[in-house]
Amino acid sequence: MIAEFQIRPQRGIFICPIGELSWIVRNGRGFLSGGASPILSSMLNGCAPRDSRSLIIADAFLYEEMTGHDDYHRSSRVAGAIFKKLDRVSAIAFSSRRQLGTINLAVKADTFWENWGLTSVRRAYAEHLALGFYGLTQVISVTGVHHSGKFQWQENATDEEVRILLKPPYFPAQMN
Repeated sequence: MIAEFQIRPQRGIFICPIGELSWIVRNGRGFLSGGASPILSSMLNGCAPRDSRSLIIADAFLYEEMTGHDDYHRSSRVAGAIFKKLDRVSAIAFSSRRQLGTINLAVKADTFWENWGLTSVRRAYAEHLALGFYGLTQVISVTGVHHSGKFQWQENATDEEVRILLKPPYFPAQMN
């Protein structure tokens, strides 16, 4: 099952990037902040060296706690603790240790539909091709969502890797 979401119009989320500061220090730029890396680097350089090191070490520690193992329950507990401590945070971004160049996003479930809309759902058989890349066959897409939340599925499967976009994106009616 592959689901895709987007941030709803006129809404926004607050993303807490874990590992970003240590990436900037080690690589000169972050994995998520892109053009903002020089601003974050300047912030670190503007701090007293002891404070800057403390921020970098805390960031690297949290990143290791999120990714340095195969225990997803542990990662969930760390994310839950961050959500509890920083109520404003609605998502936590961190680079994947398994898929080079990809970003994982942990989202706060209890407020998810306030800001996100469902844009596409597909079910398919996935075949691992090599090195974390997959091919899809027997793809069936959702063509609509009923008021009850039940999916309306495409009638025939295809081996084409196309997706059908839901327009407008779906979110539960009580989230208007």
